[in-house]
Amino acid sequence: MKNKIFDLVVCIILIGTCLVVTPITVSADQDGDYIYTIINSEATITKYTGAGGKITIPSTLGGYKTVAIGYQAFYYCTSLISVAIPNNVTTIGYQAFYSCTSLSSIILPNSITTIGDNAFSYCSSLSSINLGYNLTTIGDNAFAYCISLATINIGNNVSSIGDSAFTYCSSLTSITIPDSVITIGNSVFAYCSSLTNVTLGNNITYIKETAFAYCSILNNVTIGDSVTTIGNSAFAYCSSLFSIIIPNNVTKIGDNAFYYCTSLTSVTIGNNVTVIKKGVFYLCASLTSITFLGLVAPVNVESDWIFGTPEKIRGHAYTTSNFPIPGSIWNGLTMGESLSRGLVDENDLPMVDFTWKPSNPKPNQEVIFDASWSYDPDGSIILYEWDWNNDGIYDESHTTLIVIHKWTKAGNYPVQLRVTDNSSTTSNKTINVAVGNGAGTPGFDFIFVLCAFMMFIFLWKKKVNI
Repeated sequence: MKNKIFDLVVCIILIGTCLVVTPITVSADQDGDYIYTIINSEATITKYTGAGGKITIPSTLGGYKTVAIGYQAFYYCTSLISVAIPNNVTTIGYQAFYSCTSLSSIILPNSITTIGDNAFSYCSSLSSINLGYNLTTIGDNAFAYCISLATINIGNNVSSIGDSAFTYCSSLTSITIPDSVITIGNSVFAYCSSLTNVTLGNNITYIKETAFAYCSILNNVTIGDSVTTIGNSAFAYCSSLFSIIIPNNVTKIGDNAFYYCTSLTSVTIGNNVTVIKKGVFYLCASLTSITFLGLVAPVNVESDWIFGTPEKIRGHAYTTSNFPIPGSIWNGLTMGESLSRGLVDENDLPMVDFTWKPSNPKPNQEVIFDASWSYDPDGSIILYEWDWNNDGIYDESHTTLIVIHKWTKAGNYPVQLRVTDNSSTTSNKTINVAVGNGAGTPGFDFIFVLCAFMMFIFLWKKKVNI
């Protein structure tokens, strides 16, 4: 009986050892100008006590690797001029550099994956920043009110940009959001009064409320092909915007989306819009032409969608569509000259896709890329162009389907293929290719199986010895 009780106790201890993982947290300590805490043998900076100026954050604190800049670590450090962050750091926390008003330069390493909410808000002297290759998340208000920020380089691994992330960045002149970005928040670039050019990546589906509102000199906007919804007041008060093309995948244009865009003269609306909400083109005093590319008219159009536009405004649609004939009225819009199906939107976009072998290549290993999944529904593809790092420059052009490439270093590489059909129409697609798979840390499943095996051996030996 005692042996059975002993065996049961040993089993419980072994199972508990396998399943219970408790982070080791050490109370706050100090190394030089930095107060820090230790979690799982890694240091997080919680407070900077130095004099500011130009600083380089140590890669270790108290002998522990520095991995994070925590909550309000440099909060209101108005004497801070420049910061170099070591390669170990992965996270910049909530309000980490909030209102560091003299901070003009910061070096973010490629190890950074997350920039937290309000991390650099009100850093009014910060003029430029490179966000690093592995960054995936930019938090809410991360760079809000950085009024000197003139350039920003968003890396090709960023997937989410939070609400008001760059609002009131009044020196920002141009922004390109890469295809990796899936979500942009409300008011993300609102009140960027120097912004003139915006290119949205091809994986954003929703331009949220007031995303670019009050960008008063914005005159060029390229909306990505995957956008399905343009939110309320998304481009309201963009008074220098003179034309807009709403792509074919958009189904809904929200309330006041282009409210008071006083320079807007022409609008092209793609073929899937079914909902046009109130005030979409309210007080667009220069608007003269709205062209519909769909064969079926939007079914939900609110009555004041073109309120305050000139009487001379005209709508244009295909003769084969269900829009009324020229001279007729459609939701307050007088229909003008009809479009010819043979002259406009006749060519279908080519479809683009590709595969590669081996699927998990190593550095310096040749990778075979195959574009045979690409095709043109109404013609043929005549050119395949490859961009090996998604920098917008196509490194190779071919008329054949197969191409070979290799990388010398491990990493995640966004590969873009652009195809051109026989009508000179292009499509592109970007896929991340992971090169090099290092040996990882044993996971929970592995540890559990190992522990179970140890218990089996232990009990078997006990049984043999009885």
